Amino acid sequence: MKKKYIIVFVIILTAVVTLIRNKDSKHITYPFVESDIVQVEMYHYEGVPTAEECKIITGREDIEVLYKELQNIKVRDKKKESEPMTGGSVTRFVFVLSDGKEFDLEYYNSGGIPSLFSKAGNFEYQTSINLEEYWTNFDYELVEKDSEMLSIDEYNEKYAAKDESGKEDYLEDDSTSMSDAYKAALYRIRNTHTFPDGVNYGYDEFYDISENHFAIYDVDADVKDELLISYWTTNMAGNVFKIYGYDEISGNLQEEFSEYLGVTFYSNGMIEAKKSHNHGLASMSEEFWPYALYQYDSENDCYIKTADVDAWEQAYRSEYEGIEFPKEADIDGDGLLYYIMTNDTYEYQNPMDAEAYEKWRDSYLKDAEVVQIPLLRLTKENIESITGSSIKIEYSDEDLIKMACNYITKETSWSSENYEVESSADNFRIWFYDIISDDESSHGVTRGRFEIDRETGIGENSVTFEEIDFSKYK
Repeated sequence: MKKKYIIVFVIILTAVVTLIRNKDSKHITYPFVESDIVQVEMYHYEGVPTAEECKIITGREDIEVLYKELQNIKVRDKKKESEPMTGGSVTRFVFVLSDGKEFDLEYYNSGGIPSLFSKAGNFEYQTSINLEEYWTNFDYELVEKDSEMLSIDEYNEKYAAKDESGKEDYLEDDSTSMSDAYKAALYRIRNTHTFPDGVNYGYDEFYDISENHFAIYDVDADVKDELLISYWTTNMAGNVFKIYGYDEISGNLQEEFSEYLGVTFYSNGMIEAKKSHNHGLASMSEEFWPYALYQYDSENDCYIKTADVDAWEQAYRSEYEGIEFPKEADIDGDGLLYYIMTNDTYEYQNPMDAEAYEKWRDSYLKDAEVVQIPLLRLTKENIESITGSSIKIEYSDEDLIKMACNYITKETSWSSENYEVESSADNFRIWFYDIISDDESSHGVTRGRFEIDRETGIGENSVTFEEIDFSKYK
């Protein structure tokens, strides 16, 4: 009898422990969907980081499987008293997204309770799931991956398109003037954060400017490459995705499209642009996020907004501006209605049920395929790799001073307030000086020279330091 009670007690205790564990467990919420993923970079090493290896997951079915499985893993908050990270094995996943951003997920196992970290997601969890198995389950060749950039050769090898004749269409273009214009625009964005339309979207120095992305790509299928820019190293309001085309008559860049970063391109010339925030009436829904739909206008060589799309979720708002949720329109009874807003009028009128909404959406996207845009990091090396032998950028002295101040303060502890300018027709030279508060020293000032080529805006690394006579600045 006692044995029976003991068995029952063990069963109950096991159930209680399981219940407690399940209560504390949660799932990771990712700020993107599967269709946003261009590829997944998977890294693995045991012991030391220098032994790290890399695989690039590119198959759509494999990406879908990996995304769904990582969505379903159970995690719980990491305890503060957990063991320190020493030795063990690390498996990292880097999701490369269509808007140019990346989302990291690092799995660490040292023999205790494995941990999950994410810099982009700003979280730290524990899990009992063995994510190291994915390293061996996905049969991809090991690759050497430069974490900073794709070279232009890699770009062309992976993404060169072929026309019907079989001729490869590389990034190189016969029109050096177009290439020069794109090259100059990218240098201006990198150095001054100013876009071809003259708007400065700002820069948060917490980030590396190279973390922004660009592409030279015929996105609208007009047999001419466009300049695509994904810029996010700034405040939220400055996050932007832009498309520029080259006007052969004026030699200027013309804006074709401008929206927030969350864009999806389709093969029929449509663009779905997600809103930066969900301030609508369906903010609790996991199935819907407000967006705008754009269609390419070949006559005017630009993208025209077809409609803004939002929704109303009854569980979130039972009434809006004195109007109750229109249950009569909710034919399928799922408590979610859709609104198609045209002519730039953002009004919740003429609600649609799911069937009618999907019919409207299919009229634009049913037979279209998602186009994955190959983006390059905004590095000097990648910009220089664009075809075009000579470029000329007209920077003002004010722009050049700002560029120099940004650089010198980032690289040193010096103040950007103390400087002298030496300017010529070809070169811009600025001297910074750091005053040492030692009156007895004959060399109490350290100067740093920063030179910029006026035509290219290149010169960030031309810094030397020397000590000069203190009395000049006393």
